[in-house]
Amino acid sequence: MRFFKYIGKIVLILILVTAIVFFGGKFVLKTLFPLEHTDIINEAAEAQDIDPYLILALIKAESNFVSDAQSHKDAFGLMQITEPTAKWIAGKMNLEGYTAESLLDPTVNIRMGTWYLGYLISLYNGDETLALCAYNAGLGNVDNWLADKKCSADGKNLTNIPFAETEKYIEKIKRYKETYQKLYPEL
Repeated sequence: MRFFKYIGKIVLILILVTAIVFFGGKFVLKTLFPLEHTDIINEAAEAQDIDPYLILALIKAESNFVSDAQSHKDAFGLMQITEPTAKWIAGKMNLEGYTAESLLDPTVNIRMGTWYLGYLISLYNGDETLALCAYNAGLGNVDNWLADKKCSADGKNLTNIPFAETEKYIEKIKRYKETYQKLYPEL
């Protein structure tokens, strides 16, 4: 059985190398880092004064652009918003006719997720890292970390993220953002 796993990995690597040789590395990267829903992303990013590359990176990390994605934590859609958070966001945004199914609509999901990220960035005085930590691990956790001397020397900046998942999430978002900026400078 292990033999077939290794053969499968070798075949996949050969396919990727062949694609890079024949089509160029940028083609393969653009396949792995799609540019979808840009009109909605640009509109929502502008409304919240957020870099659209950050939104692309967040969507890539959260759902890999699968609009009907559902996580094991019951987060939905492109930006993986939980139902309680979505209800709160809908109230703050004065969204009429909001339903749980609305989260599967890319337009609604991106607008709500971007609004929420904008709220978090504002709450943490423009600190995108703290906002992304809160997006991933929750506001309560980030506030506790900031109050903990093991995580924050000054109560304003994190020197240690105690959740490995969140730390990896932040690194991933930063890498994805840089990749999107390099692949699509015209955005």
